[in-house]
Amino acid sequence: MQRKDTIKRMFLFFVMFVFAFCNNMFLNFAFANNSSVKSVFFVPKGQTAKILLSDDIPYNAEIGFHIKAILEHDFLYRNLLIAKKGTIVSGIITQNSKAGKSPKLRALEIQITEFKTQEGFSIPVYGILKTDDNSGVLKVKILETDSKKLLLKSEDVVEIVLTQPVTSYSSADYKYDY
Repeated sequence: MQRKDTIKRMFLFFVMFVFAFCNNMFLNFAFANNSSVKSVFFVPKGQTAKILLSDDIPYNAEIGFHIKAILEHDFLYRNLLIAKKGTIVSGIITQNSKAGKSPKLRALEIQITEFKTQEGFSIPVYGILKTDDNSGVLKVKILETDSKKLLLKSEDVVEIVLTQPVTSYSSADYKYDY
């Protein structure tokens, strides 16, 4: 069983790598001769952002389950706007297993894979849930509603942290002066 999970994780990592590579190749090709691109941003790993879940995450969600969320606030780095509030955030579940001896406690890990800006840009992102122990594995209690069991419900806010640097392209010069 553990070997099967390892193979699934390796496959998901490979898919994410291919997606990021192809997306960057497309962006490089699309912007090579495009004078409308005014800014290229580099955001180092370790930056955080809060996201608002768009959908419920059921307690029995399998590895590979897609999640959708939106940025709760503008994502800024050094007073530059990288992604606006409301940007769509995508990710996948990479772990959902029993945590400890309690049947009502689960270990949930989500890999954030993409920001889809309102201008239509797709920014490959590598991020995880921010946790106290920096593992990215969130220990959650199963929420029992009238008809379903959930790990997280829509409109829950969670914090993410970038695990790899991000490059973002923009057609406008966004600056915040504080």
